[in-house]
Parts: sequence; structure tokens; C-alpha cells
Amino acid sequence: MKKKILVIAISSLFMSSFAQSATIYKKANGDRLDIYGGAEIGGTIVTKRDKSPFGDKSKSYVDDSFGTIGIKGQTNKFYAKLEIDAERTDWTYENNFRLVIDKAYVGYFLTDKQTVEFGRTDTAYDHYDAFGDFSNQLADEVSEAGDQDNTIKYRGEFGDLKVGISYSAKGWDFEQDAQSIYDENGVFLKKKRGSYITDSREGEVINGYAGYFTNNLTVIAAAETVHNRGELYSLHGKYKINKFAIGGFTSYSDRDGVNKNSMTYVLSGSYDITSQLTGYVVGNVYDDDNNDKDDQHVVIGTQYMYAKNVKLVAEAAMGGNTGTLGYLKAYYWF
Repeated sequence: MKKKILVIAISSLFMSSFAQSATIYKKANGDRLDIYGGAEIGGTIVTKRDKSPFGDKSKSYVDDSFGTIGIKGQTNKFYAKLEIDAERTDWTYENNFRLVIDKAYVGYFLTDKQTVEFGRTDTAYDHYDAFGDFSNQLADEVSEAGDQDNTIKYRGEFGDLKVGISYSAKGWDFEQDAQSIYDENGVFLKKKRGSYITDSREGEVINGYAGYFTNNLTVIAAAETVHNRGELYSLHGKYKINKFAIGGFTSYSDRDGVNKNSMTYVLSGSYDITSQLTGYVVGNVYDDDNNDKDDQHVVIGTQYMYAKNVKLVAEAAMGGNTGTLGYLKAYYWF
């Protein structure tokens, strides 16, 4: 599952000359400082608690709210960003909020359409890992590395072609120490797993993408390798004509862990009911060597764009191993 809609929306604002962010100051030579942020309020409704993908099996509603605040500045061709997230740890029993540094990097404009960044930032693959999936939360996804520490990234546009590549060294935020848990009689029960302060957990990562982008058709190929763990590949596409759109992706993972030798297939269709209301259907198939992990489910949903920076979402996933899931959320960003 993913918490990327708000992130993608905020990123798109900065790709359009800091649109809608609040400007702290702006000089005639182009130097500026902006503040931006947003919130997702809502969560997931679980019908089969014993098969819930979340930590607390006693809940039928799992709060998945999320907030972010950031500051971005630019001086001549240099720019920098610091972004802090408040997110629910919905994969743990407590489901508490935690604060994490999501972004902390410096960038440089090589040209108007070419940039290089260094620091804690999205890997190149992370910008398009969900492309072709029209859902907001409940569809399958590509399990690429995401944000990583010590990352150097290049992105460029050449007409209809967009490319990106990044390299990430080992991150700093995995708590290695495991805590032993005992019962009231002093009998050892288990080791409490280490936790991640952020999600920079993959270690040495190289990934990238190349895509062909037009008004109606987009096709993207992406790949990732993680040192001593394996590779990941995906192909994404979207075609839009009038009020209809079709999209999807397929991915293959040869990475050690739960996604070893797995294939993911996602096919999306959408229809613009009005200029603000869109309905969509997403089919999902997950297949790997461990047959009890195979899964097929369908997502049906709607999203209403109340304004350019306000979105209301309702969707449901049916037919999967976790039973029927519902999802309700309001998104706001500036």
C-alpha cells in the first residue's frame, strides 16, 4: 500500500515553479524561499481483522492520517529542501504518530530541464513507481527503495524523453539492537524487531528510469539493484483519450525477502464523470514462488477534486487475501 498521492502532488507543485506554495521571500534575480505542506486525513476499514495487513488486529478502522511540512529555497542555480513528515505507524500495534525527516538535500540546475541532487531524497525510481496505477491506496505497488540517505540523483528532460538515475549509499537510520521480551515469570518470549526511524533501509541502491511522455501516451521503463539482495524491473504505461484513460504496470522482483521471484500485474481504467469527479477500476495480480502469498483483487473507487489542492477519495478492495478493505481520505496540500 502507498502513501504517495500527497507526496506526488506536492512534488508536482515544485515542478511548476513553486505553484501554490507560500512564498517567504522572492527577489528579482529569482532567489526565493518557500514553505509548503499538506495533510491526509482518513484511513482504512478492515473486514477480516485476523488477516489485517496492519499491526493491531483488534481494530476494524486503522487511522492512516499523514502530514508534511517543508521549506525549499533557491539561490541562482542551487536549491535545497528540508521536509518533515508526521505519519501513522499503521504497521505496528500502537499506530502512533512519529516525526521523520523525509527530505534533506541540496540540488543544482545543470540546465533548465536537468538537475542533480545530493542528500536524503527520493531515488530516481521513486518518482514513477506507481505510474499506471489510478488508485489512491489499495492497489498493489512496486516495492522499490523509496527515499534513501546519501543519495546522488540526476534527472533530465530531452523533448518527449525523460530520464533519471540515482545511487544511494547505506543509510543511517536502522536501529540494529533487538530487545528481548520476557513474560512475568522471566521466560524468554521473543526478540523485538529493530525499527526504522525512516524508510532508508535498503543499503546500497542503484536505480533509474527512462520514459516517453506525450499528452495522450506515456511509457516508462525502470530498474533497480540493491547490493547483495537482487534486482527489480517494471514497465509502466498510460493512454488517455477524451474522458477515458487506461494504464497499468508490470513488475518483476528477484530481491531477497517476501518479494523473491515475484510478478505484479496492475491494470487501471478511469472515466471522468465530470470535470471534478473521476471513477476508476484497478485489477491486481500478485504471483510468486510462495503460493500462499499469491493474491488477486479488484479496487473500485472515486475521487473528487474539490479544488486544485483538495481531493476527496473513497475506494474499496475486494477479492484479496485480506478480505474487503475500504478506504476514505481527504487530501489537502499547499
